[in-house]
Amino acid sequence: RKVTILVTGLACLLLYNYYTSSVVSWLLNGPPPSINSLWELLDSPLTPVFENVGYTYSWLQLPDYYFNRKAAKAEDELKRRLNNMIKKGKTVDASINVGIELVRRGGYAYHAETNAANERISRTFDQRELCDLDSLLSFEHILLYPCVQKNSPYKEFFSWSLARLLERGVLNCVHERTWTREMKCGGSTPRALALGGAAPAFIVLAAGVILGLLIMLVERVWWNCTTKNKKPIPKTPNEEFNTL
Repeated sequence: RKVTILVTGLACLLLYNYYTSSVVSWLLNGPPPSINSLWELLDSPLTPVFENVGYTYSWLQLPDYYFNRKAAKAEDELKRRLNNMIKKGKTVDASINVGIELVRRGGYAYHAETNAANERISRTFDQRELCDLDSLLSFEHILLYPCVQKNSPYKEFFSWSLARLLERGVLNCVHERTWTREMKCGGSTPRALALGGAAPAFIVLAAGVILGLLIMLVERVWWNCTTKNKKPIPKTPNEEFNTL
C-alpha cells in the first residue's frame, strides 16, 4: 500500500507538470486563427469590403467574371451577399486608406491590390496589429508573356531586350523601388493565461491527493482492527526471568 501511495503521488505530480507545461507552451506559441479559403471567409463574421477600382465593379456586374475559377461557387455566393448589401444601401467599396483603416479597427475583410495594401499597412499598423493580421490570395499567380504575332521578327527583340535588362539589374532596381515588401509579424503574440486553462491539471492533482489520503485512512483503520483482534502471545518462563 505504501508503494501504491508513492506511485500514485509521483504519477499525479508528473501529470501536473506535463499538463501545465503543455498549456503554457500552447498559449504562448499557438498561432492566431487564420482563414485559408474563401468559404471560411464567408463563414466568418467579417464584413467584406472591396477596393473602389474598375475590376471590382466588373466582377460584381459580370456573372462570368471570376478572380479565380477554382473558387467560382464561393465567388458566386460572395457576389450574392454583396449585391444584397448594395440593395440595403450598405457600402461595399472603399478607398485604400479607408479600407485598411477598417481592417485595423477590426470586423472587416478588405480586398485590394497587394502592393498598395502593404504600403498602407506599413505606415499604420504596429507590431501587435501585424501579428493579428492575415491575408488570403484571391488571384492565382500567372506568368506574363509578351504578346506578338506568330513568327513575328519582334519575338527575338523582346527576348533579347528583357534578358539584357535582367542582366544589367534594371528589372531588380525597378522592383526594389516600386514593390512594397509584405509586412509580417516579427514574432508570436502571447495570449493571456487564465486559470481555466490549467484547471484540469489542478483537478487531477486534487483527485490524486484525495485518493492518497483515502488509501492512507483505509490502511490505518485496517491496521488498528488487526492489532485489536490480535491475541497477545504468552511469555515463557525464560523470557520472564530475562525481563526480571
